This record gives sequence, C-alpha cells and structure tokens, in this order.
Amino acid sequence: MSTDIPRLDQTFKKGAKVPYGYSLIYCNPISTEDELGMDGFDNYHAPTNENTDLFRRRMWVAGSFTYNTNNPLRFGDDVSFTETVAKIQQYKQFQQIGIDYKRVYSINSQPSVTETRRLYYIQSKYETEWPPLTEDLAPDSSITVTPSRVGVFRASALVFNSHLIHYNPTYALEEENYPNIVVSAPLQILMALQYWHTKHSTADLLSFRYKILSPSFVDSELNICTKKLTATSHKLWMTTKDNRVCFTSKLVTA
Repeated sequence: MSTDIPRLDQTFKKGAKVPYGYSLIYCNPISTEDELGMDGFDNYHAPTNENTDLFRRRMWVAGSFTYNTNNPLRFGDDVSFTETVAKIQQYKQFQQIGIDYKRVYSINSQPSVTETRRLYYIQSKYETEWPPLTEDLAPDSSITVTPSRVGVFRASALVFNSHLIHYNPTYALEEENYPNIVVSAPLQILMALQYWHTKHSTADLLSFRYKILSPSFVDSELNICTKKLTATSHKLWMTTKDNRVCFTSKLVTA
C-alpha cells in the first residue's frame, strides 16, 4: 500500500470543520426497498395515495445552505437533526407540485447548518423544454469536469440516494425519457462548493443558494465558473459544452 495516501483519521480529524456540502452525507433516511417510490427514491415526504405514487417523475430543482459560523459542524460532534416539510405549492397548469423541505443540523441545541431543498413532482416525461440560458459574465476562474457513470454512482451511494435515474440508463431512458444517466443534485452541489473553496480557502461561508435550471448528464462536459461580485458575495454557475447554463448559485461570505 502506498505511504503517500493520507490516513483517514488525518483527513477527517476529530474537531476539524466538516467541509461545506458534506452535511449531505449525514442524517439521510434508511428506507426499506418496499418503502421506496417506483423510481427508487425515498417516498417518506412524497405525495402518495396509500403508498401509490401520484406523479411519474421528480426533480431536485433548488435549495440552500446557511452556516452558523459561531457553531460550525465538526467531525466527532454529537448532532441532533430535524427535517420538516416547509411548503407545498400546486401548479395545475403543468400538472405538478413543488415541495420545500427544511433540514436542520444542531449542536448543543443550536443550529449549525440549515439546508432547504425544493423538489418538483411531475406527471410528464422529460422533454428539452427549457429555453437555453447563457451567462454574460466573464468568470474569474473556471474548470471543466466530465462526471462519469461511476462517479455519479459513488456520489449517490454516499448520500444514500437510490434514485434510478442516477445509475440505471434503461430506466432513465424508457421510463423518464432522459438521454443518459442524470448527474445528481448532491454531486453538483459538492463539485460547486469544493471548487469554490479551492479558490477561497480562508473565507467563511454564510450561505449558498442554488438553482438547477436543467438536467446534466454523465460523460458530458461541465464548466464550473466563479465570479466575485462584491467583497462578500460570489456567483458560481455551470455550463454545458454548448454554453447552456444548467446550474446557478450565489454565495455570501462573512
């Protein structure tokens, strides 16, 4: 075994701050297979009727993270966790509903990380209905990555995400009409935060808000771009190979 590989107890040292985005790995439901939806995803908050799915498809479309810099999440901490449904909105015109979830990680009864997620539950199969969006800002820095099938699967395993569109190409195409395996929202979030942190390693992040404008697919290039807007705010976005914006976010620092 190579001696160059860092020990896990050094990389994840007790007392060290949990990197931004890593909270996605923790406090996820451990549903049995018969409790999952027909798409393999957890149904514990989904709209169902006697355990029957009411919608054909679901999409993770937006969310946020708010960080309490006075009570940061650290490896080895005893954490209490709550998750609640914060809002439900019906879109009759599109035969879909939106559900907002709120997830709070607390230490010593005080919030440390507060996360929100918005999922859409949709009746129709996927179509490339989104108008192409572009970004006029010139980034301060950028990097090109190509998420692989293995990488998406590993990321899904870390967050206990068994949504079939992230690892089963037959299901993705035949049941939901996606052209390939879909890059998961948690992986996009982690790539975004990790890249931003490599450029701003000393900054204390207060909040991160993001929107997923359209799906991204494995084996296709993604350009991750960052731009400092003010002394305490940054924009981060992702574009596809044809320069279409598929992910956009804003970060606020102390």
